[in-house]
Amino acid sequence: MTKKEIVVGIITLIFGSIFHFIPNNTLRSYNLTFGLEHNSHVIIGSILLIIAFVSFYRIVVNKNS
Repeated sequence: MTKKEIVVGIITLIFGSIFHFIPNNTLRSYNLTFGLEHNSHVIIGSILLIIAFVSFYRIVVNKNS
């Protein structure tokens, strides 16, 4: 189960970082806006980053117990 959590964590970390930290103009040039505004991208990125950090936290807690 930890491999699955690692994969989910890495994928959500990558996509969350893309949507949260890359400027909206850059996302537009690669057609990654999906018709959303910049604030929506920041919110989606924040949610994905939270999911990634929780996934990694679960891995650390399961290793220690």
